[in-house]
Amino acid sequence: MPLVKSFLYIFTLIVLNGKIQGFEIVKPAYMGNIWQNTYILHTERKNWLGALNTCHAKGINIQFNHWERVNWYIRTKAERLGWNTTEDVWIGLIKHQDSHVWYDVRKDRCERTDVYYPGQLYHERQCAVLNMSGSVFAGNSHIIYALNCEGRQFGFACITHHGLIPTSVEYYPLYEVVEKGSRRHSYNCSSAEECAITVFSTLMCYAATYYPGLELCEADCTDMDNILDNVTLVTTTINATVILRTYNKVRIEYAVTSLPNISGPIDYPCITLTTTETDFSTSSNLPTSISTTEQSSGNCHCVCPSTANMSSKDLLMQRIDEIKEELTVVKTSLSSSVRKRTSAPDERQSSATMGKVGICIILGTLFSLVAGDICCVVNIMVKLLKNKLC
Repeated sequence: MPLVKSFLYIFTLIVLNGKIQGFEIVKPAYMGNIWQNTYILHTERKNWLGALNTCHAKGINIQFNHWERVNWYIRTKAERLGWNTTEDVWIGLIKHQDSHVWYDVRKDRCERTDVYYPGQLYHERQCAVLNMSGSVFAGNSHIIYALNCEGRQFGFACITHHGLIPTSVEYYPLYEVVEKGSRRHSYNCSSAEECAITVFSTLMCYAATYYPGLELCEADCTDMDNILDNVTLVTTTINATVILRTYNKVRIEYAVTSLPNISGPIDYPCITLTTTETDFSTSSNLPTSISTTEQSSGNCHCVCPSTANMSSKDLLMQRIDEIKEELTVVKTSLSSSVRKRTSAPDERQSSATMGKVGICIILGTLFSLVAGDICCVVNIMVKLLKNKLC
């Protein structure tokens, strides 16, 4: 019995503390930006309006994010869950006829987005399709293409929000990440929460590690061709905290709804009331001038920003400046700069003892070199003092 009690006591310590050297945890790996989301891919085939109506009936949005990396992430995760790779899906972006202006469609508003998709036709109302079947690669703009909203029936993607970072973020003190990112970034942060906000708000990264002694935050990131399904954490003696996000899940919904397909011009959201555009379908993919005032529909109302009197070159230069500002990194915050001025912490007793021994050896060597000279100087000083006294 004493042996059994001892075993149970040790087992309890392991379960409760989980801090034994080599103890590991496997957690799902999620990537994304500032929002914590769940993406729900429906296998039920509908036209675009039917897809929009189904998502809204569930009280959530149709997936309206136009960022290529986010949609590539959705595609990759869905394929690993068993999505039929011959089936594309509708997403929540629409362009009306006689226009090149796209809007992302939300339950309560429409927001203009400056994009251009393959298959786009000026004189046709079109909706965006996430390419789940074609041969694409990370960073390829053909991950999304334009298609007549009523021409085909596809599955569709809905999105539900779970709050902003750092909501639902997990912290693991005295752990380190086994799967280091192929791309790593370093930041100066004063807390683990600031580290989480910095890393998960701006980058497609799956883990962050905060070192409180250095006030240093390191992000583990990867390219979109090598998205991780899981990440392994192991215990460490280094004073560090691993931070993981718990959302940006992708799941497949196989249930069939009883909601019918919808069709009709008046049912489409973000209908333009006053628009003046230049048709550039024969010469360029960028408008020479655009003046848009207001859009509305039965379930969507928004005032979109005006870019009147701005040429395509001005718009392009403005966008380039914005991208430069987003990608600019302060050199002093890079890990290479930080590591030039700091030593890696090592809290082992053996390391401290070796350091003390080294200091003693160095001081002893210096003392042995100057000891003879010190004796000579002392003798000379003594003789001088004796002569003065005499």
